[in-house]
Amino acid sequence: MLLCLLQMKNAYEYIKYLLISQGRHAFHSPFVYDFKDKCLKMKMDFAFLEKQEKQLYSLKKDDSVFEMKDFGAGSRKMERRRQVNEVFKNAATKGVFLEVLSQISLFYKPEKILELGTSLGVGTFALTSGGGLVVTVDACDKTQAFARKYFPLVSSEVRFVNDTFDHFISRDSSVYDLIFIDGHHDGTSLKRYLKQLQKNSHEETIFILDDIRWNRDMLRAWTEIIEDRDYHLSMDLFKFGIVMKRPHQQKQHFVVRLNGILRSLL
Repeated sequence: MLLCLLQMKNAYEYIKYLLISQGRHAFHSPFVYDFKDKCLKMKMDFAFLEKQEKQLYSLKKDDSVFEMKDFGAGSRKMERRRQVNEVFKNAATKGVFLEVLSQISLFYKPEKILELGTSLGVGTFALTSGGGLVVTVDACDKTQAFARKYFPLVSSEVRFVNDTFDHFISRDSSVYDLIFIDGHHDGTSLKRYLKQLQKNSHEETIFILDDIRWNRDMLRAWTEIIEDRDYHLSMDLFKFGIVMKRPHQQKQHFVVRLNGILRSLL
């Protein structure tokens, strides 16, 4: 474990997280207690896991090279040659966090899901576990092409959209039950997307924010978001941050303990 901690770029944040994270008996909120005690204990069926493993294995072994368009913060396009398995290793959601995405979708069964940041489609497939419509947006057509190539056949509907986040949000009028923001790693952009997406959400929409500890800017933005009066419920899962409006409840913040984080981050 010590070696794993030394290899982590944010080992200090992980130690802090361990010290303040809470187990199931520490939660007085019925919603959060159920999240910890029921949602995070959901089991995926064998067929789902088999398809997921096949997808992950294929991406891990694909060493083909393509010109990846990285639009970055503010949608400034940069092109660079990348191997598919390199993108998978460095950018794809893995381990316990991939499991959490699947469990949230399966437990709450959102009818409409928005994912900002398709990448190779790993998180996209996890979000299909609940059977709802998944709309996934990415500005890089080349990366999204590989997502389509290795995307398993699923019973739920998945719509791949090639567009920048800002442009898509500006013209989209749909309302979503779950919104997964996975892209840019820029605190200012993250806060802007959240503000723009208010029109696309309702009081019980689950916002999942990825990589809240990617850098100081993202962590600062996360701290500001959990203090925002618009969000009455927030949960810290180390890599993920979850916020919900839920205006009918008292404003509360929880740090939820997850097992298997180190293996998932290395």
